[in-house]
Amino acid sequence: MDSSETPTSTYGKWGRFIQKHSATLQKLFGNEFGIKDLLDFVKDISKQIIADLMMDHMVDTNKPLDDIVDDAVKRTLEHGKYKKFANKLAELTLSIDEVIQMRKRLAAEIDPNNVARNAFLQAFIRKNVTLSIQPGRLVPGKTKQLTVNVSFPRKISIRSGVTWESSNPEVATVNRKGELTAHKPGTTTITAKLKSIDVGKLDVTVEPKKDKDKEEKDKNKEEKDKKNNDKKDRN
Repeated sequence: MDSSETPTSTYGKWGRFIQKHSATLQKLFGNEFGIKDLLDFVKDISKQIIADLMMDHMVDTNKPLDDIVDDAVKRTLEHGKYKKFANKLAELTLSIDEVIQMRKRLAAEIDPNNVARNAFLQAFIRKNVTLSIQPGRLVPGKTKQLTVNVSFPRKISIRSGVTWESSNPEVATVNRKGELTAHKPGTTTITAKLKSIDVGKLDVTVEPKKDKDKEEKDKNKEEKDKKNNDKKDRN
């Protein structure tokens, strides 16, 4: 594909990257692998990472995220339409393993704290992940189940094995099983993380107990007082 056929404005934030590197890509790969192919390649790698991340969670292998990224790059290059990219790299005497090592060296120099990597993955993951809470009113003293709902690579629900955080623990706290306990009226933001990647956020509101709760207590007190008064009158 000829990258010159597609205006850079089509890619929004990617436009600057395309302007900077399209000429180099054209020299390396000619018309066989253009900018659109490269962007599709990055998206497909990200989808593969999401799939591997969820699989790692399900089977509890606890594989480091960097290894998951490397495996996703390798498998994406070895299968499907991206084989031609790998073949072109081979013509430049670059093996897939060497490309992965280059990725690691660049990441160590450019993004040593993995801020960019995590933000990039998070953007893709959040398109396929939502957080939900057990239905019904949430009032102080009540506990409800939080769930991570994943739509890719297939629909699954995760409740445990996630790192949960509450932005306002005075309002509500959440344990490692995803059980949220309300403490007082207010709002808190719940964040779910997998391997330090922020996969979703959910705003939760704890409501005051309804007045009927107070009315019920008052009613019980009145009935008790009446019984006591009747007992005194009989005596």
